Amino acid sequence: MGYRSIEHKLASVILFLGAVAVGPPTLAGPTAVMMTPTAATRATTVSGNQPPTLLVPQEMSVTQGIPSDLKVSATDPDLMDSLWVSVQGLPPGLQAVAGRQEKGLIEVRIYGIPQDAATATAYQVQWSASDGTSHQVAMSRVHVESSQPDPEFENEVMKFYTAEYFHGLPRMKARALGRRSLPILARLLRDPSAKQYWHQVAAGIGFVGDTAYFDTLRSFVWDRFHGPVDFRTYMGLMQAQASLGAMATLSTQVRAYLETVAQPGAWDTLPWHSPPPDSRESVGRRMRRMTIGSISYTDSDWATALLSEIPVPERDADMAEAVATGREVNNKVRLGGLAKLWAEQDRKR
Repeated sequence: MGYRSIEHKLASVILFLGAVAVGPPTLAGPTAVMMTPTAATRATTVSGNQPPTLLVPQEMSVTQGIPSDLKVSATDPDLMDSLWVSVQGLPPGLQAVAGRQEKGLIEVRIYGIPQDAATATAYQVQWSASDGTSHQVAMSRVHVESSQPDPEFENEVMKFYTAEYFHGLPRMKARALGRRSLPILARLLRDPSAKQYWHQVAAGIGFVGDTAYFDTLRSFVWDRFHGPVDFRTYMGLMQAQASLGAMATLSTQVRAYLETVAQPGAWDTLPWHSPPPDSRESVGRRMRRMTIGSISYTDSDWATALLSEIPVPERDADMAEAVATGREVNNKVRLGGLAKLWAEQDRKR
């Protein structure tokens, strides 16, 4: 198989791995939670007629250092009403993101990674839903569980990331390895002997989505290499740029970076270039497409608006396809959230 056909195949794998999320309007401080199968709480009416309804689990749990996603719903009997949902009292490290309202229903997704603490802790969380004339309030309890020490954890991470995945890295498994895996992944990304796995390592950092590791990926793309790079390095660089969606969902800094490098000409000063026969111009176009991948996996109205405004050069079929695909992916993200989409993609592997 020739270089060009290999490149096309691996680039498709990169897009299938998926980027990570970019920034929505936020409702509260950082958050990442799993919903337990308990009865939903029907909220208390505060004022008005035909108020919205909040369906909130009474008990929820998260584990320190593990990203997860809670979905809380609000509905309104008047399908034309706009709904607003807010939350107070989330555990440190978690953040609420409102999805796109559709047919009187809106989801609020809780992203982030619970901060480490010496002991397990429970937080009283207040949820509010309003349609502008009336509102409802519900309370729930979020338990932050301590993570359990595992002497074999590093071996598990190494085994997972040095396996071959022909249909993309398992997304939810990468997320489940959590924050503890990130120092190991950053070390692998610095290790030239791990070059053949760099594209998987970069994807994994993105799936965990810890914004503290944004500069790990950004610096890998812009500062690490100069002059020609080999094929495996090129694959890692593309994946790093395509893996910023989850971070951008939580970070204005990441969103500002993506907006900047999505513009035509933004990659003209890139200090490295790929192996022949690629030109610097073609590398720049490809990295811009990887950027669009990251934007598309951002759970945010910002991403939706940016994708609708990105200029596409005339007769650039590849860029037009990337933007069209990005809009389609972002629509799924805004309706159902990142975890739902990644779980669906895992099932199709």
